[in-house]
Amino acid sequence: MRQRRIAAYLFFSGMLAVPAAWGQQPTPYGFVPERELVTLTRDMPMDQALRVIQVIAGQVIVDTQHLTAPIGVDIDRAPWRQALQLIAESKGLQVAERENYFELLPPGKAAEMVKPPEVTLDSQEVTISAIFFQADRRALRDYGIDWSTLSGGRVDVNAAHRGASQVIGDQFAVEARGNVNRSLSVDVLLRTFEEKNIGEITARPQIKVRSGKTGYIQVGADFSVTTSDFAGNAITQFFSTGTILTVTPLIISQEEVKFVDLSVVAERSALLDPERNLISKTVARTSALLRDGEQTAIGGLYGEESSAARTGVPLLKDIPAWFFGLRYLFGYNSKQMTKTELVVVIKVDIVPSVRERIEQMLEKERSLEEILKEREQQRGP
Repeated sequence: MRQRRIAAYLFFSGMLAVPAAWGQQPTPYGFVPERELVTLTRDMPMDQALRVIQVIAGQVIVDTQHLTAPIGVDIDRAPWRQALQLIAESKGLQVAERENYFELLPPGKAAEMVKPPEVTLDSQEVTISAIFFQADRRALRDYGIDWSTLSGGRVDVNAAHRGASQVIGDQFAVEARGNVNRSLSVDVLLRTFEEKNIGEITARPQIKVRSGKTGYIQVGADFSVTTSDFAGNAITQFFSTGTILTVTPLIISQEEVKFVDLSVVAERSALLDPERNLISKTVARTSALLRDGEQTAIGGLYGEESSAARTGVPLLKDIPAWFFGLRYLFGYNSKQMTKTELVVVIKVDIVPSVRERIEQMLEKERSLEEILKEREQQRGP
């Protein structure tokens, strides 16, 4: 009876543990996200292997020995931390984890491991709000929008060739020709483009990231590729496509003023040929110093969209093909390619630390107690 209870307990415990692994891959090291797995062959040069791990981990790895010899060990779908440890052990090195990077050192010179600072009540977070706006590339060029001038939620517009000729407040008319050179609100600008069917906001993701950590946003899809490893075993690898945003905010305080050092990697990719696994990719990397509540923008992520349409005589162009072939006389199919530009607008908001939130809550409670005491005193005995 006791054995049945133990078996039932293990069965239901396993069922409860399954949802936690959704979206992750089983490995000898447990469930790990697919994008954190590394596969390397023993003949890969040391410097190349470390660069692969750097890209996957998003961490800087310093090799004090500057080795270029083969790593000498086969790594099959291992988490990047374990892969780095295996490579270091094969070379007789040790991995020292610093605050912002990893370092490979000889055993005799290996310094004491420096662990990342633990989370405290004073740890701070940054809310990253992004707007993915896609518009016709020619239209954005005609209206002369300079995204590098984005400041205070406004951007400069210089429609010298074609564009807005009537500016009333923050709105402008796009039908006429003329010259406009002024600063406009980004929100109003994007809303106007949507109303005129020139562009659209495809996503408004928002994440909260701890200072010094990396946040990841993807609007798109993953596709899988099955290959064989050195032993002939089938390996399925997943690749991410779409609009991918990787952000690393770092809060800096100087002279009692807090600002954010923001590192951004924006990627726009699409699968061109599933058979040959060809991916079209545009990547932009940048960093910016932003005040609390300030915005920055990344433009120039170009792409192409195709649309099919059938034109011709109304009703007659849609006659079935089997009806004497008349549909081919009264209409034709056309394919149109449109060049688009994706603009990513990013806003940072510093979130008060847990200690600051507690102090604010206590201050409100004190104020409430003082108000109640004043009212009691006014009422008298």
